This record gives sequence, C-alpha cells and structure tokens, in this order.
Amino acid sequence: MNKKISKAFLAIVLCLVTILAVPNVEVEAAKPKIKGGNKIIITQGSEHDLYIKLPKGLKRKQVKMSKIKYSNKGVVSIGSGGSYYPQTGLYNIGCDVYKTGKTKVSFTLKVKNKRYNYSITVISGKKYTNPVKSFKIGNREVASRFKKMMYGPSCNLNGKIIKVVPKRHWKLVAIVGYGYDGHDTIHTTFKNNTRIQTPGVEYYAVLCVTLKNTKTGVTQKLRVVGKDSPGG
Repeated sequence: MNKKISKAFLAIVLCLVTILAVPNVEVEAAKPKIKGGNKIIITQGSEHDLYIKLPKGLKRKQVKMSKIKYSNKGVVSIGSGGSYYPQTGLYNIGCDVYKTGKTKVSFTLKVKNKRYNYSITVISGKKYTNPVKSFKIGNREVASRFKKMMYGPSCNLNGKIIKVVPKRHWKLVAIVGYGYDGHDTIHTTFKNNTRIQTPGVEYYAVLCVTLKNTKTGVTQKLRVVGKDSPGG
C-alpha cells in the first residue's frame, strides 16, 4: 500500500471514529406558547381562558398538568388543571378571579414524555364594565344583560348567527362554543357574524366571548348558556 492510499485510508477511519463518538442528542421542540402571552389583567369576579396549542389527536391521559403554585394565594385559581381537546389540539385552562391583587401562577404540563414549565402573571383590580355595544344571537339583542355582570341570558344557540359589536377601546378576541357530539366535548372557535353550527355537534352548552380593552389591557369574558342543551 503506497503512502497516498495509506493517508486516504487513515482519513476515512478518523472520520468514522469522529461520527461514532458524537452522542445521539434529541433536539427538543420549542415549548408550546400560551396564546395571548404570559401576563393577563382581569376584572375581579370574572373568568379567563388560557390556551396552549398542542398537537391534535393526542389522548387526554397523555396531557397532564401538575405542580400548580401561586405566589399570592387567593387571588386566582385554576383548579386542578385544564382540559385537552383532541379535535383542535388546544389545552384550555380556566382562571377564576376571586379578589384584587397580583399573583404569579406556575405549573408543569406533561405532554406524552415531555415536560414544559410555565409561569403566568395575573393582575386583578379593575371593576367590571360592559364591553359590548351590541350582542346579538340570531335576532335577539342581549347586550343590556351584560351591564353589571359577565353572565348573560340562556339562549337557543344552535344555528343562530352570533354578532358582537364592541364598545369604544374594546376589541373582540375570541368567540368559543363548548358543544357535545354525543361522546365528547367539542371546542369550536367561531368568527364574528357567523352561524353557531358545526357538523356532528348535537348542542352547544356554553358560548364564551372574550374582549380586551386596548387602553388598559383588561380582558373580559362574557358567557351565554345554551337553551338547546339538556341543562339549558
């Protein structure tokens, strides 16, 4: 074997050794983000929904929240965890605000075999104000029912057109319907001025409309119960 072949052979061997010596490191995907950011301002006595976008089609038992902690207890509660919706991939966390104050909520979300740590700052201290000029379900105007509280009337929802007109300095964030398809809860997001209807859904139990004040940053969620549901 001449010197040129020997050098080439040695180079190949060294290259193979280098490749085999590098550990097989799995690159973890970026942490799923909370829609709307990690800071929320809510009115006392109100509710707010946090959403984390996860892959669709997971089993509910593959998504689990744990290690829930509050820096200032009693301001807000997210209960024992959230709800995962396989059809959309959304993990929904409901926040109930009980008193004025500021707290940092931290928790761990396990998705299959991966764990993600989250921290959210919640500020409560603003009084409730009606954020809508008009709130129509079909031909029924219900805006006046939200003058003093976030809970509106019971309405027939299925097949009705929802149209919301925010007051000045308020913008519409989301319209979400919680329905039932005979086996499971269905989470559906609707556009404004569209029909509350989804193929396969037997009825909608609750319709939630979230708005945000562009000057103060306060979010406010309004709720309507569906009359077409068994408990409506």
